Amino acid sequence: NRLRVEITERTPVAFFRNGSELTLIDAHGVLLERPEGEDFHFPIVTGMSENLGRDEREKRMQVYQEFMKSIDLVKPGSSERVSEADLGNPRDLCAVLTGFGNEGSAPAITVHFGQGDFTGKYRTLVENFTQWQANAGPVHAIDLRYSRQVVVNPDTSAPVARAK
Repeated sequence: NRLRVEITERTPVAFFRNGSELTLIDAHGVLLERPEGEDFHFPIVTGMSENLGRDEREKRMQVYQEFMKSIDLVKPGSSERVSEADLGNPRDLCAVLTGFGNEGSAPAITVHFGQGDFTGKYRTLVENFTQWQANAGPVHAIDLRYSRQVVVNPDTSAPVARAK
């Protein structure tokens, strides 16, 4: 007559958006309840549902973890700029980043990172963003999925100053 209990400690790494609900998710794709009175500061992970198998959620969360570590390697603290990460397309991690541009006052930008080489792609973004903004005006989206090609979509809602 024995009772065996196994306890697995789970540490949340992001908020998980499921419809209009926000819950927590760990690095293994396990959904966690939000404890009352706790204040967390995480990006929001979207593009998955709780109906997606746990194995597939875990694979996508591993990509998310790799992305977050990779951008911090390029510039420490960069993961703090990630507001949202869309993991809906396994071949394209899409992130909403804040704090790029004029002393961090620029609006958030959406960046498509594809499925790998996050360090190189983020380095390209950090090193060239100011130049892209100078050439294209306010930037709201950047696509880094293609090798040796960057697609910059200027924000067409803001007027661009014309040189005389």
